[in-house]
Amino acid sequence: MLRLAITLILSMMLATAFPAAANADLDLSLDIDASAATVVPDSVNMPRDVRYSWKQLLRQRRLKVNDESIEYPPFIDFCLRVYRWAEDNFNTYNPDYVAGTGKHGKVRLVSDNWTDTYLVEFSSGKPLFMASNLYCNIGFQANYSILSLSYSVDMNSLLSDRTAQHKKLGFSFSCSRIYADAYYWKNTGTTKIRQIDLGSDKDKQYEDVPFDGLSFRAYGAMAFYIFNYSRFSFAAAYNLSNYQLRSQGSWMLGASGTRYDCSFDFTKLPEYILENSKVPKETYRLNYNSVNVTGGYSFNWVMNRHLLFNTTTLPGIGVSFSHSDSTTGHRTLLSLAVRQMLSLTYTNRQFFITANGSFHGNLLPTTGMRFNSGIVNFQVSTGVRF
Repeated sequence: MLRLAITLILSMMLATAFPAAANADLDLSLDIDASAATVVPDSVNMPRDVRYSWKQLLRQRRLKVNDESIEYPPFIDFCLRVYRWAEDNFNTYNPDYVAGTGKHGKVRLVSDNWTDTYLVEFSSGKPLFMASNLYCNIGFQANYSILSLSYSVDMNSLLSDRTAQHKKLGFSFSCSRIYADAYYWKNTGTTKIRQIDLGSDKDKQYEDVPFDGLSFRAYGAMAFYIFNYSRFSFAAAYNLSNYQLRSQGSWMLGASGTRYDCSFDFTKLPEYILENSKVPKETYRLNYNSVNVTGGYSFNWVMNRHLLFNTTTLPGIGVSFSHSDSTTGHRTLLSLAVRQMLSLTYTNRQFFITANGSFHGNLLPTTGMRFNSGIVNFQVSTGVRF
């Protein structure tokens, strides 16, 4: 009886100390077997179909993926075990430096702006620099866990009668140790010659000359490993899925692969440029694959509890393999690449505003020609987490 009385007193003290337990996911109620004078958890006496009913817990919004006492169908159980293993080994942080947002969803309004750039330099002449007009998309994005929904409007087509002839698609994945992304670019619209040196005092009059002889397509992917993964969060700056609490940086190492298919129909250049430059009067095609080893450094500067600034520089070096239908023929060439990224994020509780800028450039030196291509991207977004 003395043990029973002590048990009852302890139960009352727990109920007093944790008054919110009745509304929490943790069940503190106890059954007392008077004959054995022992405390037995409720789950032992619950019917099996109730104790392990994951469907019922899901309907009650009490299902927790890390609760290993719940029985699932074999396939779901296997998927959850893989998820728990990946979460424990690839997505953990030092809580003194990185904290979770406590939210699974985001909605935001996005302004996405970019331009394609091309620098063509022949050994027998001066460089020719071209860049497209600024493309602008206004869009809406909604994310919850792994689900995503987005819609955007091409403002160039909306505000003018020009048909959209460009595409820029992207996909990214991140966890504490690994970041990966994939992209697709396409441009078959009018590009402008921003600068060309004709060796005379009249160079400036040849700026911003329309050129519709370009056809460009590229797609590729990049992934890198984050060495200081426990104290540094790349996702805090670019995916807004974490908070960086203290300034930290990390070295990164990875690889990238890109496929390029680009052709310049120089016969469509204005006659006065063809007459005063050494640009070949033909169609020049570059069709090649590049594989690069990529490495660099990324740093998160916590300016205050609301502002986070990130800078990331990732140069790469590797080889390119041109196809036989390229103007230079089938060859193995040196390949150089660089990825520069900047981010400034303001957060106030669940509200955020972020501005991101990036440059993705590639260099291919061929016989008689050096080709540089790049895409400059600037994005501003605002929204809330939920």
